[in-house]
Amino acid sequence: IYHKKNTYNLVDKYICPSNYMKETIKKGGIEESKLTVLHNFLEKDNKNYTKKDNEKYVLYFGRLSIEKGIKTLVDVVKELPHIKFIFVGDGPLEDYCKSIDNLELAGRKSGDELKRYIANASFSVCPSEWYENCPMTIIESLSLATPVIGSDLGGIPELISNNYTGLIFKHNDKEDLKEKISYLWNNDDIISKMSKNAINSSNNTIENYTEKLLKIYEECIKHNG
Repeated sequence: IYHKKNTYNLVDKYICPSNYMKETIKKGGIEESKLTVLHNFLEKDNKNYTKKDNEKYVLYFGRLSIEKGIKTLVDVVKELPHIKFIFVGDGPLEDYCKSIDNLELAGRKSGDELKRYIANASFSVCPSEWYENCPMTIIESLSLATPVIGSDLGGIPELISNNYTGLIFKHNDKEDLKEKISYLWNNDDIISKMSKNAINSSNNTIENYTEKLLKIYEECIKHNG
């Protein structure tokens, strides 16, 4: 009904957190000129946050559920017993993650405690198997100089520069994910380069976001005279 009445095109501007969302909305019949992309932001700049621990591990943080790719990731964990994994978070698949020798369940964390887990990880994994929009887990990782291995769905590939700040793998593909994790784990020099690239490319601060948002408002005001 709303499409027939052209209601959605009465809106001056739609702010999309990802190009994936922009393209999805455009397919729904919204004029492209009304769509603009503005990725999510961090409340604080983490560039001065320093790593403290020397322990080496791979991190997943977020909801422990099937749509987040946890089953696929756990299958990979079991096949890489020489690699330590830490899962931070809780959810319906928590029991599925238990009793695995190389997997530590840390529970839900927040604030500085969560930042320490992220900053001290060799790299993090975002194995989602649904269409993520603009996941904060990736933004938070890169802001703390932690490279990310992410699936190829939704807005995830927009946030990770493949072979520069992390790696992209085919979603729901256990072998591809296993190969990417093993590759990074065995190449500390590449992790180091990606870490430097990550912190230098991370600019999703609230200040930058606010500046861009104000420009969008100014354009709308000018357009409506």
